[in-house]
Amino acid sequence: MRARWGGPWVCVRRPGCRRARKQKRYGARVLDGSDPEHPVRRPTARVLVVDRSDRILLMEGTTTWAPGVWFTPGGGVQPGETLEDAARRELWEETSWKAAALGPAVWSRSHVWQGGGGRWYLSLETFFWLRVPPFEPRFAEVSAREAATLGRMRWWTPAELTSDEHTFAPRRLAQLLEPLRRGVLPAAPYDVGL
Repeated sequence: MRARWGGPWVCVRRPGCRRARKQKRYGARVLDGSDPEHPVRRPTARVLVVDRSDRILLMEGTTTWAPGVWFTPGGGVQPGETLEDAARRELWEETSWKAAALGPAVWSRSHVWQGGGGRWYLSLETFFWLRVPPFEPRFAEVSAREAATLGRMRWWTPAELTSDEHTFAPRRLAQLLEPLRRGVLPAAPYDVGL
């Protein structure tokens, strides 16, 4: 069985698939999340929510693996969802903003992290662009477990993003946002690094 989540075709483990046969033949470990070398793949959709004053909405992480890191709204793609559907759902759950449509996918990023229970994940992130009027964000439908990983939510001005006092994801967020704010959107998402 094959699945596509905005990246290359990946084989979903089942006894007859070619990838499972190769792993068995060569003794390769399955990507089971048991350690950082064998993380579970997690397609993720994120939204760059920017208001008319060029402020971006960010959320603060409170987990042990990302304490104090500020990142965009978004999360994992559920079975049967497209990346865009997941981005709209996560935006609603985390900010109460209902987006009828999103702008284009502009960035991609991947990183390994450890979730609850010690399981390791490889987030394969796709970022969508969205201009909005100013609004007051609040959680709409966030589970207690997820709420425990999220701290404050606030709007950041372009000048505030250049501060060395805070950590942003992606790290070069201020620099990467500049062309997007000017209306220069890429033809296809490009990798923005960590």
